[in-house]
Amino acid sequence: MFNFKQKRIARSASQNSLLLDEWYQSDVNRKLWAETEPALHPWLEKAVGYYAAHIAAFEVDTGLLAASRVRSQNIVNATRYPTSDLVADFSALPLATESIDLLVAHHIFEFISQPHEFLREIDRVLIAEGTLVVIAFNPISYQGLFKLFQFHGRANPPWCGHFYSPFRVKDWLSVLGFKVKEMRYFAPPLIRYKNHHGYLGKISRFCGRSLKWGSSFYAILATKQVSRIIPVGPIWNDSVVKPKIAQPTI
Repeated sequence: MFNFKQKRIARSASQNSLLLDEWYQSDVNRKLWAETEPALHPWLEKAVGYYAAHIAAFEVDTGLLAASRVRSQNIVNATRYPTSDLVADFSALPLATESIDLLVAHHIFEFISQPHEFLREIDRVLIAEGTLVVIAFNPISYQGLFKLFQFHGRANPPWCGHFYSPFRVKDWLSVLGFKVKEMRYFAPPLIRYKNHHGYLGKISRFCGRSLKWGSSFYAILATKQVSRIIPVGPIWNDSVVKPKIAQPTI
């Protein structure tokens, strides 16, 4: 019988980061990210400003932010890597308030105990009309479904993470006043056979068109909205100014 009760092991963010990084080093998972990263470039190319931050739960390179036109680019991790610019607690980012024009949150919600604290930090550090890109595991993918079953290594990242649906993350962002502009799924669950004319090619093309909801990752593009205060002039009424009646002259 399957054991659906997931075993929880208390680990620090740096320990989860190292284990998730090890998972990403496999050939299959490197290929998944190689398909995902170029698809995000059009979003990043539209972002403008002076400061960008790529906050990731594992080791990443500068390839993703390089697609943007933002001048200063920084990578923030929970543990130190050769590519890290900052090592920080994700619930208390060492970034100035309203200083970041572009922020990429990469697998943070899955491995942080208090995702709402991280959301508040995102809202704090982003400037008005700043760009946010959230990249997360899809709970309806094979990662999300396979993690329910008992097997060796299920207690390690990414299987031990809490996978939130994109619709739930969108609700969180909406509460904070973010405007979700676009959502995309990446890396369909089966290998793509683009040049194959047999049944494998047909299955692959069908998955790419109709089973995107079962893809490994999803990404959300949002902007921070700030309500504008429009001054309203005073309301005049008859009790304020009473017109005088002209008197006849002789």
